[in-house]
Amino acid sequence: MLPLFNSMSGKDLSLNYLNPSILISLLIIWIFTSFVAGLYPAFVLSSFKITDTLKGAKAQGVKGGLLRKVLVIIQFSLSIGLIISSIVVNEQLNFLKNKELGLEKENLIYMTIKGEVTDKYDIIKNKLLSNNNIESITRTSHDHPYAIGRAGAGLEWEGKDTDVDPSVYYMDTDEDFINTFKIKLLSGRYFSPEFVSDLNVEQTNFHNVVINKTFAEIIGTDAITEKILSWGNMKCPIIGVVDDFLFLPADREMQPLIIFYQEPIRYIYIRISGNEISSTISYIKSVFEEHNPAFAFDYGFLDESYDTLYRDEEREGKIMKSFTIFAILISCLGLFGLAAFSAQKRTKEIGIRKAMGAPVKSIILMLSKEMTRWILISNLIAWPIAYYYMNNWLNNYPYHYKLTIWVFVFAGVAAFILSLLTVIFQALVASTKNPVDSLRYE
Repeated sequence: MLPLFNSMSGKDLSLNYLNPSILISLLIIWIFTSFVAGLYPAFVLSSFKITDTLKGAKAQGVKGGLLRKVLVIIQFSLSIGLIISSIVVNEQLNFLKNKELGLEKENLIYMTIKGEVTDKYDIIKNKLLSNNNIESITRTSHDHPYAIGRAGAGLEWEGKDTDVDPSVYYMDTDEDFINTFKIKLLSGRYFSPEFVSDLNVEQTNFHNVVINKTFAEIIGTDAITEKILSWGNMKCPIIGVVDDFLFLPADREMQPLIIFYQEPIRYIYIRISGNEISSTISYIKSVFEEHNPAFAFDYGFLDESYDTLYRDEEREGKIMKSFTIFAILISCLGLFGLAAFSAQKRTKEIGIRKAMGAPVKSIILMLSKEMTRWILISNLIAWPIAYYYMNNWLNNYPYHYKLTIWVFVFAGVAAFILSLLTVIFQALVASTKNPVDSLRYE
């Protein structure tokens, strides 16, 4: 099971079974488990009266029966709680994967700018755009939109509240950024080489900027494109506002962002049509190899990179499912044993009922009725505990799946069906026995 566990957890654990400490530990676990497993029946057997034992009478201890029921209730409470947890983790993972990003991540190829690409960018760009399956190209300062790590505070603007000092993230792009990523422009305009004021001229402290919706809401004015941000000696007129897009990991809340028009920058993004993907990539490769032969062509797809954001949630989900399966199996084994014990204790009663003409379904109902109460109690225990822990877990995410009653109902019904199937199997075995054998049982 260790390789399977390593693949689920993302770890690289190993066990040297020849290690003396591991062998001694396994021996101690074996002895301890055997001792504990034999402890309960030993106490039960030692509580029998000698006279009753010699007569063949069976112990009808109330304490023993109560302990068995409590153990089954605990087992099923854990199982129901784990079923709920597995569903919630899976729903949260689906929620994150399907969350509106504010951009289109499909059909976007990215690569690092190396070698002669900076100097030959315009030539490469024009040649790539001559292919009908290539829609647009842009350059950015970050390899992934969700990995923008640069931030700063101390920004000033006219009418700013003295209590407001946001930590603002910033990135550099060219004029094709929002078109390539399909980010919505809410007001004003985006950068354009037609405007000399947009160009980043060295030795100047004047930069036009575009901000995101979150930053615009912090500034809080309708005439946002008339505002000028001050950052030390730098003056940054706001020329436009873009819609919020995910530029931080999913467990972080949306933050204010400033976009600068800066050249040259480090990464290239190419949006392709999605038709003839293999031949399109081959064409892109040939262009880069022609104009930048000293470096190997290396690329990635943005949607695949976004999927890696949720590896922790995927691991949690896999581990939770595994624990849930084991817990359900153990619970059903416990319930099966208890049902078998109950049926055995009522062997004579079942024989009499069958002799009096009772149908099989009435005997199944008789044996199942008590188990149903225990599952109900297990739900009453598991639901509030699972809600508390999973609600706290979800609150770690600024954007998360909302818990609904149907998750708990589904878990309860699933546990009930599994327990019912377990009991029905044992009840069928007991109810189909010859009543003559049952009456002669004692």
